[in-house]
Amino acid sequence: MRLLTALIPSNCEIAMHGCTHEGNMQTCDSGMEQTFEWIMAGRNRRFIFTGDAIEAITTDDKRYQHDTTYDPIPMRQLARLVERYRPIQKRGLAWLAGNHEFKLQRFGDLGAEMAERLDIPYGGCAAKLLLKDKRGPIAKVYLCHPNRFQLRSGAKDYEQRVANMKAQVKRFLTDKAGDCVVMAAANAHKLLIVDPSPKLVIFDEGGKLKQDYLVGDNSMPRYIDPDRRWYASIGSYLRTMILGHDGYAERAGYDPVELGFAVVEIRDRKVVAVKRMVVD
Repeated sequence: MRLLTALIPSNCEIAMHGCTHEGNMQTCDSGMEQTFEWIMAGRNRRFIFTGDAIEAITTDDKRYQHDTTYDPIPMRQLARLVERYRPIQKRGLAWLAGNHEFKLQRFGDLGAEMAERLDIPYGGCAAKLLLKDKRGPIAKVYLCHPNRFQLRSGAKDYEQRVANMKAQVKRFLTDKAGDCVVMAAANAHKLLIVDPSPKLVIFDEGGKLKQDYLVGDNSMPRYIDPDRRWYASIGSYLRTMILGHDGYAERAGYDPVELGFAVVEIRDRKVVAVKRMVVD
């Protein structure tokens, strides 16, 4: 794990995004452009990249598919992806590597190479990011791109399936760090947000019983109650289906997924929300 620090405005929005899979024909270029435009549309917007920047599947890999790969050379994929990010690189707070990059560790750390070329702090496959402004610490964010992070549910009802997968996101991340108010994982290619639980609590004050609800904990303690954190499955830019081709997702029988990213909203030095942003 890496420990990173980023200086941010007291009021800002941070796009957590990844799984761009440069080199794959199923990558949604228009969705990436929408994301870049969103980041640059506001002076106080920043981004975190969460891995799987390139497809990184060589021709001798059993996963390689000629009909859905427009460039099979990983270093050319890397160079093209870096050039895509040049216009927004100064907005980058952290850059992670995914399982696709790590598959080619025999050629070196491709994630670190991209981060170095873009001059963005490198977080490896797991990092804790301390967000601070000129007045001091604001919040900690846990970020990871594990080799295996899949979200599935066999429930018949759609709402129940979504609820089951959100519970899986929370359970997967809960124990990874105890002091992070936002916890995010990439690789599942599903865009899901779990808000702090609006659990009713009863307490006494001034000789009277009162009630309130749990909210996100922005007090920067050593341990944050799991029900007072935000959790996110980051999403991706890889289409499940394209016309005229049979991608690996269709071969595996995966359902269509929403493309997009998660946004951390910070107002007056506090995390107030984590929201979904869908692209097409």
